[in-house]
Amino acid sequence: MSGRDGTSVGIEIKGAEAGTTLTWGIRIGTCEAPGPQLGPDSDYPALLPDLSGSTSAETHLGPQLSLENTYYAELRSTDASRIACGDLEPG
Repeated sequence: MSGRDGTSVGIEIKGAEAGTTLTWGIRIGTCEAPGPQLGPDSDYPALLPDLSGSTSAETHLGPQLSLENTYYAELRSTDASRIACGDLEPG
């Protein structure tokens, strides 16, 4: 949800390797044409998959999303390499 005081975002992952630490972020652009991340890495809580491989997190970002931009969510391993990516669609 995006409002005057910023944007609330969340992520849910299933099928990840238990015991790993994953990072994530919302970025401007698309998976095919990546852009900068909204806010610093510290704004995004680490994802810690449970024994079933599931995990989720929510956070609040300062920037308000604009309908004029495109955005995507990126999931990264501990070495910062991309594991998964998904383009976001306006709701």
